[in-house]
Amino acid sequence: MANGTASPRLQINPQLRWARGTAVICGFLALQTVVTTAQAEEEDKGSILEEIVVTASRTGAERLQDVPISITALSSDKLVARGLNSMEDVLRAVPGVLFDANQQGVNRLTIRGLVAAELQYYQVQDRSLVGLYLDEIPIGLNTGNPDLRVLNIERVEVIRGPQGTLYGAGSMGGTIRYITRKPDPSKFAASVETQVSATKGSDTNWNAKATFNLPLVADKLALQLGAYHEYAGGYVDNAGTGVKDANSFDNTQANAALRWTPSDALTVDATFLYQQPDSDGSNGVFREVNDRYSSLRPVGFEDDLRISNLTIDYDLGSFSVLSSTSYVEREFNLVTALDDLNTYFLSFPTRMPSPSSQQNTIENFTQELRLVSKPGRLQWQVGAYYGDDKRRYVQHSIGEGADAWVGVDATDVFATQPDEIYYGDIHAEDEQWALFGEATYELTDRFALTVGLRYFDFEGPASYYQGGIFGLDADGGPLDGSAIEKASGTNPKVLIAYKPNDDLMFFAEAAKGFRYGGVNYPVPEGFCAADLAADGLTSAPLTFGPDEVWSYSVGEKGSFFDRRMTLNATAFLINWSDAQTIHPLGCGYPFIENGGKIESKGMEFESWFSVTDALVIGLNVAYTDSVSDGGIPSIDAVDGDKVPYFPEWSVAVSAEYALRLSSGEVLFAADYSHRTEMATEFNPSRPFYRTIPSSENLNASVNYETGPWQFGVFATNLTDKRQISSIEPAAYPTTFGDLYYLGRPRTVGLRLQRKF
Repeated sequence: MANGTASPRLQINPQLRWARGTAVICGFLALQTVVTTAQAEEEDKGSILEEIVVTASRTGAERLQDVPISITALSSDKLVARGLNSMEDVLRAVPGVLFDANQQGVNRLTIRGLVAAELQYYQVQDRSLVGLYLDEIPIGLNTGNPDLRVLNIERVEVIRGPQGTLYGAGSMGGTIRYITRKPDPSKFAASVETQVSATKGSDTNWNAKATFNLPLVADKLALQLGAYHEYAGGYVDNAGTGVKDANSFDNTQANAALRWTPSDALTVDATFLYQQPDSDGSNGVFREVNDRYSSLRPVGFEDDLRISNLTIDYDLGSFSVLSSTSYVEREFNLVTALDDLNTYFLSFPTRMPSPSSQQNTIENFTQELRLVSKPGRLQWQVGAYYGDDKRRYVQHSIGEGADAWVGVDATDVFATQPDEIYYGDIHAEDEQWALFGEATYELTDRFALTVGLRYFDFEGPASYYQGGIFGLDADGGPLDGSAIEKASGTNPKVLIAYKPNDDLMFFAEAAKGFRYGGVNYPVPEGFCAADLAADGLTSAPLTFGPDEVWSYSVGEKGSFFDRRMTLNATAFLINWSDAQTIHPLGCGYPFIENGGKIESKGMEFESWFSVTDALVIGLNVAYTDSVSDGGIPSIDAVDGDKVPYFPEWSVAVSAEYALRLSSGEVLFAADYSHRTEMATEFNPSRPFYRTIPSSENLNASVNYETGPWQFGVFATNLTDKRQISSIEPAAYPTTFGDLYYLGRPRTVGLRLQRKF
């Protein structure tokens, strides 16, 4: 895609795609004759409720039930066996967490109701409220998080509540971590897998992946490789272009990891990950055109992501030193349609084809150094962090025929090409450093106190240039300038844990979370003067300040009935001050400002119960009451108005039944999730207030494992419920009204895996 147009895709007959997917399965069947293998050791399956190990506290591996915070850990093997691969699939059943996705490349992570506005992909410095990590590497980007597939992933850890002490800014609501499998120098291992599925009313879907663990020097050096490709058929037609199933999706991902252990004291990990997703359409629909999309030119998304990391862990006896150096490069382009908007503002006689290309180039460098003590009565870690994040955002918005209609050549009003009604070029940089530490002291064998503190210093300059008839200043010239936002401060945490016995723990925590401010997307005064004046402004602020939360939580973690049942519950209260909110303007150029206070309170409940040695059931429930505290005048929010884009209740129920046969094992699994309705704004009296309907989802799978083979059948959204993830209200007169973003309809598939 370039200059506002999407690349055309060759249309392949659905039967041919199914044949191609079937051929992939046959190829994997044949692969066993090529690779020499050793039989994997048989895993102990005596207990269905396995001990889950996490590294969320960053002091080493710990049993999940011993970590005094609200955390969920998800096994990647179980996710894949159920046909679940995307971030939305992974997080759907996690209590208190919402993955809000409008379309490929446009998404947001929200935890515990900390949200104040709709998704706006063009707000370059709309800061994240949830940290996203790949091992030690921060990779999150609010409204555009990478959607990594489950390739060489061991587990996903979801930590709820502020994590600023250890994970810094952007973890105000919590942190999500992808933990990868590490190379093993002691043995060869490999796995190949494929899935073929059919989505109702769509093309055939398929994916294939292969992973290899290669010992290079016995017990010293190993290389791990992985490759993945998927094709997901579209399920939304584009009435404007006449393309059926226009939102098809391709995704390629590969990774390499090298582990060197020259001695028992030193471990060196070098990793690289590459991902290239490509979508040819939007999953938004207009009800006025029979649940189809309508743009007069193709839309879509393409991404090029590269993540590199070098981690060195050296054991000095009483403590270890860990250094993590990361570099993230990313180039992504989102092409949207502004057909109705530009037609309205230019009073064009017919609907104007208006592709808009948003091109992003990102370079992020981070360096972290930590000293971590060995387990003992006093356990501590101290560290230093430095980050330098650069982003360039270039927008080309075309209105075909605009020059002739308006009578002005776009290049004469500082655009870069004919009919370009808006051109924007923004360079932003975030430079930050921090010192942090945590210490846990066991006052008794049953009682422990943890204290933590982070000091941070941030500086974020940005420069911008805007042209075209929609990008001029009050004097008719280009918007050309710069601004800078700075912040520094401290971030404390206090945690108390009490264990009356080895299977029961109570904890209480008070923690502060923070988020940096930034530079606003410039508002052209020449085009928006009347709307600014209506709000008592002559210009929009160039910057917005940081915001922060204080979070208070109490919780319990328990194992009962000889550890055949776990029951974890947490209650929380969060006070969010100086909340960064979106100030809307009728001209279509909103800006971010520090708007007011929000209070969020609620609870999370997770339980697993091994009814028999064969049957395990699970129940997750979250209740969140997140409301305006005192009102936010700029968006007409009054005291007590509920936050938009977050459900009050979410519930998930799951069950697994293992049938052991002489030839292997059959595992039946099903999970059901439900979330209550959400709104698009705080105040129900606002003209663009909409109610997003409640959503439910049922998945089921059957897997048969015999020796190194696994065969499976799975279904997602089995009842084919209409899932509306978001609604974009029509903020101006349009041809078709509101835009509804739909989840994937019922999908049924086959799965085959061979381990070596």
